[in-house]
Amino acid sequence: MEIRDLYSFKEIIKTGSFSKAAKQLGYTQSTISTHIQRLEMHYGEKLFDRIGRTIQLTTFGQDLNAEIDVLLSRFEAVESFHMKEEKIEGTIRIGAPDSLMMYKLYKIIYAYKQRYPLVNIIITGGLCPDLRKQVAAGTLDLCMMLQPLYEYEHLTVHALKRESFSLIFPPGHVEPYLPSSKQMVILAEEGCTYREVFISYLSSHGYHAANIIETGSVEAIKKYVIDGLGVSYVPNYAILEERTKKQVVAVDYESDLEFYTQLLYHKKKWQSPAIQYLIKMILSDDHD
Repeated sequence: MEIRDLYSFKEIIKTGSFSKAAKQLGYTQSTISTHIQRLEMHYGEKLFDRIGRTIQLTTFGQDLNAEIDVLLSRFEAVESFHMKEEKIEGTIRIGAPDSLMMYKLYKIIYAYKQRYPLVNIIITGGLCPDLRKQVAAGTLDLCMMLQPLYEYEHLTVHALKRESFSLIFPPGHVEPYLPSSKQMVILAEEGCTYREVFISYLSSHGYHAANIIETGSVEAIKKYVIDGLGVSYVPNYAILEERTKKQVVAVDYESDLEFYTQLLYHKKKWQSPAIQYLIKMILSDDHD
């Protein structure tokens, strides 16, 4: 039995399903199932009953659940005991693509620096595949990414939030939701995880993108669209203001792939107290 098995057990109770618990904790469903099987083998008791498509705690599962909160609370207190009187300082190297850096990471960094002003933070921008490689190589301590959920041998992945996307057009644009003859296709730079979704959408509607602009800047994309230069595809969190002010025509469009804001860090790399506190802040969403 491992402590993460208990966290998985609690998350299943909270979400009501193995699959939702897996997404919340950044595991596959099979990994969550392994955690529960390990607990059941340890105690020699069944924890859940399946009734149709729902799951319910067994009597033993209910008894265990009643004791777990105290156990986990004590574990977290002991785990962080050495940090209580420790001065939190040092340097953290974080990676994030442009959109997450602009619209999500800055809130976290601001809140973190209010609490731990002695910690230096170095932020590196880039494409998700490149940032992931830097975390694996140890040149970044952690990174935030926007992509479908994958498992990596040497990396811990936490799914933070499923994200939605929209096609965006200049003000006044009406159906069909495709570029006009005078408009350009404004693409995120090659390697961006959701770029291919936009290209696939255009192709499925018989549109071959020839007049193209590529940029890694979401702010530039929005400016070009607002000024009538072309059309694009962006995460909804990046256009909240423009949508409210009707500066763009935004049409929700989702592909078969599910995209998540994610936190990644190396499984075996030592984490300083400064890094541990930042990870806890991100996972707890304690920064709004």
